[in-house]
Amino acid sequence: MSADAIPPTLEALRERAHAVLVNANGVSPQLIEHLTYGRKWGEGILALIALDAPEGSRYLTDKDLEGADAETVRRFATENLRSSPVDSRETVEVPDVGTVTMITGRSVYVASRALVLEDEVAALADDGHGVLFAIPDRHTIHIHVIRDATIVPTLKMMVNIAAGIFGDAASPMSPHVYWWRNGVVEQLTTITGAKAMTIAASPEFTRVFNAVTETGAGPR
Repeated sequence: MSADAIPPTLEALRERAHAVLVNANGVSPQLIEHLTYGRKWGEGILALIALDAPEGSRYLTDKDLEGADAETVRRFATENLRSSPVDSRETVEVPDVGTVTMITGRSVYVASRALVLEDEVAALADDGHGVLFAIPDRHTIHIHVIRDATIVPTLKMMVNIAAGIFGDAASPMSPHVYWWRNGVVEQLTTITGAKAMTIAASPEFTRVFNAVTETGAGPR
């Protein structure tokens, strides 16, 4: 995508701008220089704005936003993300593990729905402990509502699945598992120097984990 594209009109932004999460490794250094409006969402992940067009989508650049109110454009983009389609929402009970909701679709904005995860959580009846989620590629979200001790095997399963899908994906997003509660996102996993995926949870998540498992061992 060229950074010299003709800036879109306000009406085009209202109708076709979408909030989007992007794996920063998939964006050229030359283009990154023109995306300073973007926000760091997580490790290696940028929150940008894309513009859909019949000939394909592109990321908005700083030049595109000159003379526009950036927060208004972000609002347009978030509203359009909320209305973007998904092909499937399926909640499955994994034997000896727990319940996981899988959201998938051909749309390039499926994983970006992590930006409005409250919409999905509202439909899943969060108990107040929040949810685990993973966005291994741009077409997938996996969600587990934290309610009880099933968090233990489900977290382990989601760590393995997220890393596996990410490694094989044509459009990888993140190998990590995250915790969402009340609109705040925390990355729960980290990659060590030996390339191993480990849990690196905050004291706050550890308190929630111990409360629902009725142990003091913490996540591991």
